[in-house]
Amino acid sequence: MLGILYLLWRRRREDILILIFPLLLYAVIGQMNYKAMRHLLPLVPFLLLIAAELLSAAAERMKSKRNLLIFNVIVIAAAIAPQLCKSLRYDLALYQVDTRTRMKEWIEQNLPEQSRIGTEEFAPPLLSSLDLNLEIIRRSPDYRRVYNLFGVVPKMFAHGRQRTGDHDARAYVQEQGLDYLVLDSFTRARYEWPLSRQRYPDRVEQRELFYKWVRENCELIVRMEPRNKLQISPVVELYRVKKEKPLP
Repeated sequence: MLGILYLLWRRRREDILILIFPLLLYAVIGQMNYKAMRHLLPLVPFLLLIAAELLSAAAERMKSKRNLLIFNVIVIAAAIAPQLCKSLRYDLALYQVDTRTRMKEWIEQNLPEQSRIGTEEFAPPLLSSLDLNLEIIRRSPDYRRVYNLFGVVPKMFAHGRQRTGDHDARAYVQEQGLDYLVLDSFTRARYEWPLSRQRYPDRVEQRELFYKWVRENCELIVRMEPRNKLQISPVVELYRVKKEKPLP
């Protein structure tokens, strides 16, 4: 940020050319409904160049070699230390078992085979009865049971079935006679983004009604939470659908 302000203050033609792309791309990313860190990768070379311009200007003001050495040490430490600590935390978190893997193991140990399970988009890797390579995959020790899986997100491709169209997820659960639902916080977060509420108010409202219906008409069996705060894996919840409560 300081580098951007410095280039704006210096007001050279070359500086403006360097600033145009990152500022325009940042504005485009701000309008995107789905944002991911990878979208910022094209900005990295420009941001590094901007930072280098600021540091170069600051270094030129250092008159003694001793002050320049101290300045370089401080800059290098400030650049490396935070990211090093963050990388170590991230690497340690990757050693922890993902919540979806934990949920998969729990389901395979406790739910009967061929149960009808509805999932959202970031679901545990359960083995579907419609998988084209079912007979080969089921020999793997990584899978204990086979399930009938359904996607409960509109336009979601799930487990060998045709991509679903626009539908009321509440009605879809009952129409398909689902026994269980597996919901995840990553999917829910998409409907909580301010831009999603602004651009797709009807879809957001329909999804909120679905989550409300789940709370009122389904029984929470187990909830898996990540063992870190880095949001590498989602919170995953398993619900049992109460058949005796019809859709209002």
